[in-house]
Amino acid sequence: MNTIAIWGHIIKVNRTSAAAMIATVALLSACGTGNAASEQSATSAASATASAAAASATAAASATAAASATAAAEASFLSATTSLFPGADDATVISLAHSVCDAFSRGGTYAEVYKISADGYSAEAADALITSSVATYCPEHA
Repeated sequence: MNTIAIWGHIIKVNRTSAAAMIATVALLSACGTGNAASEQSATSAASATASAAAASATAAASATAAASATAAAEASFLSATTSLFPGADDATVISLAHSVCDAFSRGGTYAEVYKISADGYSAEAADALITSSVATYCPEHA
């Protein structure tokens, strides 16, 4: 929350609202001055500030939606794989997934990645890790 003062009044607003309010104040301040150039300049500045505030709000909403989608995908991945790796915490399983993607990105074949993934784990765990890793973290290797 930001605190702004407008004509002696203290108002608490979020960033987007603050930008819109400042634009409005600039517009109102120039109105009725009789100076057409000042009024046009204030109108342009207010419009630009309002547009920037709207763009900022849209970007923030998009970032929140992307983070939410990523968290949901990661939760689904962990649900499908964690039980297959006894004693491994979530961070370890996610690290294994990124290793699978890295191996494919370096040109590794499924057989090569499978051999690495199965080292110390069951065939079922290795297969689930590869399948889920590709689906969640590197679908370009599907």
